[in-house]
Amino acid sequence: MSIEDTFKSELRRENTKLKRENQEVHAAVIRKHKELMKIRMSLVTEVCPDCGHENTVEWSVVDKGYQIFCPNCGFPMMLCSECMLDSGYCDWESDTSLCYRMVEGFWKNLEDVPFREDEAKSMVLEKDYRLMIGTREVTMFPAGTEREEIWHWFDERHPKGVTYLLYGEENNDEDRVEKKE
Repeated sequence: MSIEDTFKSELRRENTKLKRENQEVHAAVIRKHKELMKIRMSLVTEVCPDCGHENTVEWSVVDKGYQIFCPNCGFPMMLCSECMLDSGYCDWESDTSLCYRMVEGFWKNLEDVPFREDEAKSMVLEKDYRLMIGTREVTMFPAGTEREEIWHWFDERHPKGVTYLLYGEENNDEDRVEKKE
């Protein structure tokens, strides 16, 4: 074997070794990039409407929902930026601290609330039912409240109305458009 052949052989081995090391480094960089993206995707930044403090928290809206409490002052705040990313729509009202996602959550919880039939054959609450945001009571329906009165509350607060909440269909009545404007 000539010196030139030995050199080429050694060069091929070195080249193969460098390619393998490069692939390992590349795989490690990709792994780290995915880890960083996962961390970045779990961080949410929102400004508290009460104290004005910008908060960055680790949060999963899929697992925990769209509401957090300001770490600075404790005020309930919605993750509207996340909501906008998800649906392109946000109707959070600072006066009531409610948005359609919260109303939908209250509606879903209503499935577990016991009703009974009264003497007039109307469905009424068996016991008091409180809608809570953390420790704040949004509203309270006393025992004996008719189901339709509760539905009316939801109809006034959900942009698509109680028909949507009940059946997944939008209510096309003109009043709803006027009410939201």
